[in-house]
Amino acid sequence: MSDLAHGRQPVPTDASDPSQPSETTPFDATLTETPEPSAAQPSVTIPEFDPDARGNGYVYLRLADHLAARIEARDLPPGTQLPAERDLAMQYGVSIGTVRRVAAELRNRDLILTLPAKGTYVRR
Repeated sequence: MSDLAHGRQPVPTDASDPSQPSETTPFDATLTETPEPSAAQPSVTIPEFDPDARGNGYVYLRLADHLAARIEARDLPPGTQLPAERDLAMQYGVSIGTVRRVAAELRNRDLILTLPAKGTYVRR
């Protein structure tokens, strides 16, 4: 049972005690700051992907262009493992066959590397 249930009053904490949590910490303040854009990173617009959109070519090429833009914008930095084929298919609302064609296209563009039994990784 709590102290209040036994009729005891809670003991106030000393604000100068570093072991006690404070209401505002320096970490909280950093969450509200917006980072400055880095001059080293290119400003790339990532196009929205809609599998149901008509026109503009094949679905696999539109998805490959979308993922290539995410790689170029460093939304998917080098060394990042891509989700499994089934997960990508569910995420983007396409078939596994489409995801496999996308992976083949991105490998042809030298943007990803697939290691058998290990996964697919962003190359550059």
